[in-house]
Amino acid sequence: MGREARGRRTQPSTTPLAARKALHPYLTGQPQRIAALDEALAHIVAHDGVWLATGREIAAWYTAADVFTLPSVTESFGLVYLEALASGRPVVGTDDAVRREVIGGAGLCCDVENIETYAGALERALTADWGDRPRRQAERFSFTHTADAYAQLLRDVVRERERAFARAASRSARDRRGVRRGVRR
Repeated sequence: MGREARGRRTQPSTTPLAARKALHPYLTGQPQRIAALDEALAHIVAHDGVWLATGREIAAWYTAADVFTLPSVTESFGLVYLEALASGRPVVGTDDAVRREVIGGAGLCCDVENIETYAGALERALTADWGDRPRRQAERFSFTHTADAYAQLLRDVVRERERAFARAASRSARDRRGVRRGVRR
């Protein structure tokens, strides 16, 4: 159980809080930090209500759900939305640009701070036939798709930079020849 109020944990709540990190310090290039991470994990799991789970166990929980929701107004991207979508589950989330992009047509975005609106969205999500839309939406954010998009972005940046350099070189050559704005000096 957690305590939360406007981003600060101050009021008792029945809202469970969870965090998941599956990144080993060797992968981040800082293996010397393993002892500190082990110490932090020991501290975290010493508290009541902490559940350590494997990826398979987490996937099983997603699959067992009819709909996934994370009514956060502070979540930056929401990888958990993609995990739920990849498990074939529709998602109800906060109505903002990031969630609209991530959830797409595989769930609903709404004002999660308005309880009637939020409850209505959950009810609609539970009764709609989503088919394979959740999985297809998650595939838009696969590693391969994301890597390909970044590679294309870098190619576009390099191509534009080359064009800018070519334009600058052309202007410089014209200036050296005494040509400026179409008038010969």
